[in-house]
Amino acid sequence: MKLNHFPKSSSNLYQQDTQLADVIMNSHLHLSVINHFDIPLGFGNKTIKEVCQQHGINLHFFLIVINSFSIPNYFPKKELLEFDLKLIIEYLMKTHQYYLHKEIPKLESCISRMQRVATQTNWQSIQLISRFFFQYKEELIKHLYQEDHMFFPYIYDLIEKKENLTYKDPVLLNSSIFYSEKHENLGVKVSDLKNLIVKYIPSNTDQETCQQLLIQLIRLEIDLENHRHIEEKVLIPKVQILEQVIQQNNGSK
Repeated sequence: MKLNHFPKSSSNLYQQDTQLADVIMNSHLHLSVINHFDIPLGFGNKTIKEVCQQHGINLHFFLIVINSFSIPNYFPKKELLEFDLKLIIEYLMKTHQYYLHKEIPKLESCISRMQRVATQTNWQSIQLISRFFFQYKEELIKHLYQEDHMFFPYIYDLIEKKENLTYKDPVLLNSSIFYSEKHENLGVKVSDLKNLIVKYIPSNTDQETCQQLLIQLIRLEIDLENHRHIEEKVLIPKVQILEQVIQQNNGSK
């Protein structure tokens, strides 16, 4: 089958009339994207526009996200900044659920399988990988929890305060740049775990499972990087603007 819609540069992006099946066939990485939007498989020959209409998805937002997964360095910040904050938060929260309920369990399954078939000569190395992973898992879960239960509610509160012209109290937080360093650390630790597996896992370890684990980590790393870009380059700047508007409104009263 000849695929005519594979984007190689920003001048050749997936368009609304591209068949979504072609997008998935071009790269398995796009499977995580449709999961973020709760799109099930079985869409036949429907175009991206038709699938988005069927599931009530913002077409332009979907196109930007799918293309950002397809083209290195493609990130139309100006366009993304025009989207509603609630739309962006909804997408980010769905990606959190995807990490927690899809990606993390897949990684755990691989590690458990490696432990079940471990021998005396490779047990120590596998346990090292396991400890490293579960420390990372704990840190990731904590980070996602903070965003879902502290940061995102804070943003919703800001939105309500902006809409409430009688609001007079000062903004309590100074927008949240505190997430930048944490995001970078999460990405670095995935890279460290990949490096540990590739370079130091004993050759008599279950190679097939090791490769499956590595593939899952690569997918997670790419997904987290796109996720980080949206939060740091779009969400946080929009929140900062919102905070400034509220502060200015308070100062004029």
